[in-house]
Amino acid sequence: MTIRVLTVHQPYAWAIMQPGGKNIENRSAAWKFRGALAIHAGLQWSPRGFVEISTILDYDLLLSGPASRRGAILGVVDLVDAHREQDGCCAPWGLPDSVHLVLENPRPLPEPIPSRGQLGLWTPPGPALAALQGFMGGAE
Repeated sequence: MTIRVLTVHQPYAWAIMQPGGKNIENRSAAWKFRGALAIHAGLQWSPRGFVEISTILDYDLLLSGPASRRGAILGVVDLVDAHREQDGCCAPWGLPDSVHLVLENPRPLPEPIPSRGQLGLWTPPGPALAALQGFMGGAE
C-alpha cells in the first residue's frame, strides 16, 4: 500500500484526526488516489479554521496540545472518495465550489513525526516513511 501525505493548515489537521471530527477536506481538484493518507499539520494557522472548528468541536481542546502542533505528521486517515460539492452535501465541513475529499477512520500517531510539508499529495521522506510504515504494520 502506498502512503501519501496531505498538508493541511492547523487547526483543520487536528480536527481531521479527532474521532467524529472533520471528515471532509476541501480542495480545488480531485485525485484518483484512494487509500491510507497521512495528515501533515502545516506551519500555517488558520484563524478562520479556529472559529469554524470551535463552533463544531470542543473549543477547550483547540487551545493546547496537538491542536497547536505544526510541521508534523499527526496520523493517518482513509481517503475513500472525492467529489464535487452538490446541493450542500457533506455539511458541515464541505464548502461550495470545492472538491470534497471524504476521509474516514482517523488513526492518530502516538507521537507526531516532524516533517516539512509540500503542496498537493506527497510521499514522505525516508525517516518519516519508515515511521509511518511501522505504524501501518509494514504497508508499502
